[in-house]
Amino acid sequence: MLRGLTLDFGSFNDATFDESRFVQRFENNRELSICACWYWIGKLQAGIYVSDSVAAIAATTKSPPLLWTTPTQIEQSEYQFYGGPCPCGAVR
Repeated sequence: MLRGLTLDFGSFNDATFDESRFVQRFENNRELSICACWYWIGKLQAGIYVSDSVAAIAATTKSPPLLWTTPTQIEQSEYQFYGGPCPCGAVR
């Protein structure tokens, strides 16, 4: 997405990847929880980058129940950084 290789900025869809099918695959499969966690943190970041607060907030609400999968991973810090409260006091 950041390299401009997706169909739309803010989306991960391209000629070989369909986000909706990907989400359906891990939505009800606990074995894929780490994939789901990383995906939602990536969507949170994408929402911030493109100023899509609706997408960012949606991803922020999906991530917390999955954070148990990444206690020692960089994604934990990325979630805290991108999903945390704004230093200016505004709610994202």
